[in-house]
Amino acid sequence: MSQEIDFLAVVGKLVSLSLVESATTHANQSANYRVTTILESLLETVLSEEEWQAARQQAVRKIHQAWWEENENPTAAERLEIVRLGLLAKEQEIAVTIGHRIANNWVNNSRFVEALDLCEQVLAVFTDYRILGTVARAEAVLGFVQEAVIHYQQALDLCPEEELQEKATTLNNMALVFRQQGDITRAIALWEQSLEIQQQIGDVKGKATTLNNMALVFRQQGDITRAIALYEEVASTLGQIRAYSDLVTVLSNLGLTAESNNLVYLAQAMWLMLRIQAPLADTIYLIRALYNRVPQGDELEALLGATAMFFCNRRGEGHPQLEELQERSVKIVLGAANAQGIETQEALANWCVQQRLNDPDYYLPRLNQRLEEIVGDEWLFDRSQVSVGE
Repeated sequence: MSQEIDFLAVVGKLVSLSLVESATTHANQSANYRVTTILESLLETVLSEEEWQAARQQAVRKIHQAWWEENENPTAAERLEIVRLGLLAKEQEIAVTIGHRIANNWVNNSRFVEALDLCEQVLAVFTDYRILGTVARAEAVLGFVQEAVIHYQQALDLCPEEELQEKATTLNNMALVFRQQGDITRAIALWEQSLEIQQQIGDVKGKATTLNNMALVFRQQGDITRAIALYEEVASTLGQIRAYSDLVTVLSNLGLTAESNNLVYLAQAMWLMLRIQAPLADTIYLIRALYNRVPQGDELEALLGATAMFFCNRRGEGHPQLEELQERSVKIVLGAANAQGIETQEALANWCVQQRLNDPDYYLPRLNQRLEEIVGDEWLFDRSQVSVGE
């Protein structure tokens, strides 16, 4: 308690001498202070390097506590300042943990150049497996492929034995680089290592991602049988953890990969689309893919067109591609009408009424029924676990 009183007394004295400025703007705000630039030069010959370093470390710990641990929503500037001060004070865990959080988020949001710059700043002071793995992700996208491979390998070498999740992720990302280079054999070997680890720690979502990457490679190589087998395993895995948005993507890939039975896969994807909050563009593209594979003149064509229009009206407000998606939806309706010999505007209007394409209480349940009839007993996930709006 006496140390805290002494600290406050010293700060008060420094403020009175204008060597420290109060940055507190509200009465109920935690006390914040800003050191004027003149102070460092005045104390340069007074404090030893060890004392300077101890002061820096104490300062960054205090700032980390106030801006990070006790702040639910730190600003970008505050996060970056903590990293900067952490590097200056040689506080590795503070600088690396927050630096990794920021850089990883930037990579996920396609801010690759900024992520690369921040990682390089951290790596100039500390060599850490988390930062190495993140900088490699940015480098791979920016075209620095050799650097990415080197940094991924360093990340694997430095990754602690107990950090199995991080190791599996690094192996998967490294495999993606070799796949892009055309070294498929090495990519698959890395993915297989990742799968051993993911099964060991029960990382179901990670396993699904790795299997999906492998399936894509086999699909590109023309090994359709093996690709379909992996995609089906991925679909089953995603269904178990109720990752339905990802499941729709995999089912769509299956539908576009399989030469036969593709309607069964696309019908399952569409069945899910009727129940989850999926992006509008993805929904319309899936409807179009299914429409393209439906026999001409089938009732399903009209049901799909009406459903596409329904989703545009229901979810399209403010969508930047709304006009394009509406045009795609109208073309589906017109294609279905043309298949029935409908050619005039009047005949089209009468046909829509007859087919009840203006009544979602009819065509949505009817579409659902048709989809279930197409799939039969070939479902790759448990339908009873799916609830509307997931």
